[in-house]
Amino acid sequence: MSTQLRGYLYILSYVLGALLLLLITVLRRKAYHTGLPRAVIYGLITFFSGLCGAMLAGLLYDLIAFIKGVTAVMSVDVLGAVIFTMPLLLAVFYIEKALLKRLERKAAQAGQTFQPWHISFRDTTDLLIPGAFIVLACIKAGCAFRGCCFGIECSWGVTAQFYYHKTVFPVQIFESASLFAIAVASHYIQKASFYRRGLAAPFGAFLYGIARFFWEFFRYNPPELRHFFIGLTIWQLFCILVLIITGVWCYVLIKTQPREPRIKVKLFTSKVKDQKAKKDKSSATIKEWIPHLTQPKKKKIAHNKKQNRKKR
Repeated sequence: MSTQLRGYLYILSYVLGALLLLLITVLRRKAYHTGLPRAVIYGLITFFSGLCGAMLAGLLYDLIAFIKGVTAVMSVDVLGAVIFTMPLLLAVFYIEKALLKRLERKAAQAGQTFQPWHISFRDTTDLLIPGAFIVLACIKAGCAFRGCCFGIECSWGVTAQFYYHKTVFPVQIFESASLFAIAVASHYIQKASFYRRGLAAPFGAFLYGIARFFWEFFRYNPPELRHFFIGLTIWQLFCILVLIITGVWCYVLIKTQPREPRIKVKLFTSKVKDQKAKKDKSSATIKEWIPHLTQPKKKKIAHNKKQNRKKR
């Protein structure tokens, strides 16, 4: 596979991830009382927030490597997306909240009524998190095609383009599979009886912290950075920080919030079934509130029977 084709496939992984994020968010929006425009806007914000977070993590890694006297060029890292996306989303949410208050004040001054749409940060994160992890999984699969973020030398695996074409452990594929599993888990946990609104974000980040800490043992790091502190890499130390923060976050939600499992919302409904349901509902309403409409039929039948008996 040529270097140019690898680069195209890597870029395609970003595009595919963004499209899947938008699709999943739009299809799941009804359970969170979110309209289509808001779902699309927040989906795009999530994608670009994650991208900015990943770039910040890459810059941080390069800076630490520079301090250690190591030449490293890391453009993005998925852990940065997990860490920085939530604060950026929180900032956007408060901007939206302030905008709604401003529109409400303007409507009141003009003597008009303004009905703000439903907003909740916990509901918003529950809506976005599964799709967000799908994006990260697609990007990690793209890393496998590009050959970056490669693993340690191994007797079997894939060829690392950026590591003298040596055979290395396919850590990108395993990380991608882990991220897909986390996306599925963060969706289905919302239907569990013990679920609290807003738990999807810390739960997914906690699982990623565990997975990334483990896979980091199989990922290549320069010797100066492989044992950065107490025998751990830089990202493993960040994973410990993520585990502590998200663990406390989950504990607080479970202790302070009521159980609110998500109701099941059908993604697609048949028009025929919808029309039949409306027809049955309207007919039931008519029979309930206007019972005399059905009585004349019974009287006519009884009257006809009496006439038949007289004729006989």
